[in-house]
Amino acid sequence: MTNSCSKLKRREGTSGISGQLYETKLLSLINFRAIHEHTIEEFQLVPNVDNIGTFDDICLKFKVEALNKAVFVFIQAKHKENIKQTLKIDLSTFFSSYMKIRQEFDPNHKDWLFKGTFDEEVCFFVIYTPARDQFPYVFDVTSGYSAIVDNLIGTGGVAKQSCSRREEIKSLCELALKEQMTHLAKRMANLIDDGKYQMLMSDDIMVRFHVVLAQKVVEVSEIQPNAYRIASFRHDFFGIHDKYLTVFKDALFKEILKTRKIKATDIKGLLDEFLGEPTNATKMSKVIGTVVTYEKGVLEMIKQYKNYFTPQLKQVYVSQATVSQAVELGAKEILLSPDFKIRVPTSFGNKDLTLNRGENQKRSRIEHLTTKITDLLGECKSDKIVTIDETWKDPGFLALNGGIAGAIGNIFVLDDDTKLMKITDHPESLEIRAKQLYESLNERIKLINEKIEHSDEGRWNEKLSNLCEYKFNFKIKKFPKLLIECSEYEEELVKDFLNKLVVYSQQANERSIEETLKVEMKEILTLDATQDKIDDMFLKYHNAILKWWMRPEGEFSSLYLTKNSQIFEKAISNIIEDPFLSSLSAPYIRQIRRYNYTFTEEAVKSLNLQNQPPVTMIVASSNTLTITKVFQYLKNKNYAALTIEQIVNLTKKKRKALIRELKAIKEEKIIIFVCDKMNYNEKEKKTLESMADAIRNNKTIIITNDLSVDILQIHFKTVDTPVHDKKNSLIDMSEETQKCILKNARVKFQGIEVGLDYLVNWPKATVELI
Repeated sequence: MTNSCSKLKRREGTSGISGQLYETKLLSLINFRAIHEHTIEEFQLVPNVDNIGTFDDICLKFKVEALNKAVFVFIQAKHKENIKQTLKIDLSTFFSSYMKIRQEFDPNHKDWLFKGTFDEEVCFFVIYTPARDQFPYVFDVTSGYSAIVDNLIGTGGVAKQSCSRREEIKSLCELALKEQMTHLAKRMANLIDDGKYQMLMSDDIMVRFHVVLAQKVVEVSEIQPNAYRIASFRHDFFGIHDKYLTVFKDALFKEILKTRKIKATDIKGLLDEFLGEPTNATKMSKVIGTVVTYEKGVLEMIKQYKNYFTPQLKQVYVSQATVSQAVELGAKEILLSPDFKIRVPTSFGNKDLTLNRGENQKRSRIEHLTTKITDLLGECKSDKIVTIDETWKDPGFLALNGGIAGAIGNIFVLDDDTKLMKITDHPESLEIRAKQLYESLNERIKLINEKIEHSDEGRWNEKLSNLCEYKFNFKIKKFPKLLIECSEYEEELVKDFLNKLVVYSQQANERSIEETLKVEMKEILTLDATQDKIDDMFLKYHNAILKWWMRPEGEFSSLYLTKNSQIFEKAISNIIEDPFLSSLSAPYIRQIRRYNYTFTEEAVKSLNLQNQPPVTMIVASSNTLTITKVFQYLKNKNYAALTIEQIVNLTKKKRKALIRELKAIKEEKIIIFVCDKMNYNEKEKKTLESMADAIRNNKTIIITNDLSVDILQIHFKTVDTPVHDKKNSLIDMSEETQKCILKNARVKFQGIEVGLDYLVNWPKATVELI
């Protein structure tokens, strides 16, 4: 398996601590199972893949012995604290993600995760949650792969598939078409940016919509000397109100602005002008989408320009209407520029029938198409509707080059009444090859009818009608369209999505996933170990996964979890190196993390750990809250936490073993030493002396109270002025933590027990209670 991931981008991880732990513990479990499942030859596991929608939390691709296909599993992990709570499922959100992932697949993709043809792959789209759900289902055991997937990710109830109503399918079909318009816009923008037009018509979505683009979006020139055409944007395209083309237009504008080149020397001046008058759409149009973005009502600098004006930008408010106007102005300036030209293949837009052959071969091909079409006319029923579907056995007849796909938009035009296609009744507008085919068809019909008139034999029992009386129903997926509307193709996409959507509800919650993994670790590794040792191993392994999960994008993009990554083996090997330290540290860390508290960035920075000296002493009014902040700051660093109470209560033998381990630690490990409730007896005095000696070569954070500062400074002589942690109030906590505390705290108000969050909603709550 290749480990290439040069194109894969990672989004920012889940912000809530509960969600983080749920995802990372589930990731730890899946990785552990995949490593130790002997039937899996290779796998690739990656979280938080950018730009693929909701099924991005955990992405897994694996190959199994004796099965010739890779299996893809895209998971959305929906953590719920209250497992009795019903999970509401918005199918449109999940379908949108399905479409993004579908469009990402490519046989030539540089990343192994998306390398392949989607319709030929085995894919599962998984909603994974400990909560109940409200969906109608049929139980799922539809493929030989589902049992393998269940063995890798299952922790609870039976996996189920959706059974959706007709109205849901209809709305998803519309969404499918809108997603295709977005994808088409990106494809068009890529063409404009890189100019590589030669392979444009090998793109399925371009094959389907290129004629509509030529009729509604761009004007296409005659063939140029070097065998290409030039497309330029129509002025009336910018005022179009069709709901699907509007989606295309909006997406195209955004993509085009991303490709705009601005000189580095001009950026400051353009930003100065914009910030001087931020509600001026014309000035905003010079930077929007290229230097500045507008997402969720907030203006932000694009990543590579973060060093420009970021503080000033945060103080600017603009309306969505102004931003939309600026985006259109900026895109128009590019797309309607006199020098703006797009090269497209000669077949783009089907201005003429595409026949890339010699003159004799062209005549022969027109003769062949004439025969095929008139045969179809003779075989059709009295309704005069010719239906051609995927079962047609002559692919050349349906091809873009030399087939009738190249006749869509010239000979074959839209019938406004039936929305089917018909043969044009304005042949005078046809170009040379299309006109030759049209004339050949008329001549053939004339000959056939003359033959029928003079003979009772022949394959036709009645004369053929005029060409313009026939209608054509092309029920083919990868075939040019003349109308942007939902079709059987979109309905098949929706059905495919529903067939691949699997709901894993009532699965293990965060703590139960941890316990499941511990049990499996003990079983698979056949450990004759105490529970403390298993707890240790889990903590080490999960911490390694957590560090990897939190890597910055640049580091992350060079690594997947694979069969050979050894993240598990390396993590647990450390337990053998420092068993006593781990056995003491693990339960204490776990105890603190159970609170699931997080603080604001300002509160964490107040500890002044950015430029940490060898020994930092923090004076705390609440050890739990202060150490929570320390853990938050050290989130992806290597550390251990000990309390003086733990060490004092060790046997003499174990205490000596711990001190030896601390002295022998080679890696850059930070020791957190919690000293509270001290009597400063002889035993504690000796403990402090030995600890000060043991960790003198390690960075150390001491957490204590006001009463113990002087005692500790006797033993830890390098301590500078202690830091007093004063930001431990509710307002210093994250918004999520505040809500959780207020929700769970119960108080009595006028004899009625209510949640504290209810009283905070003042005065509404008071009025209701009174």
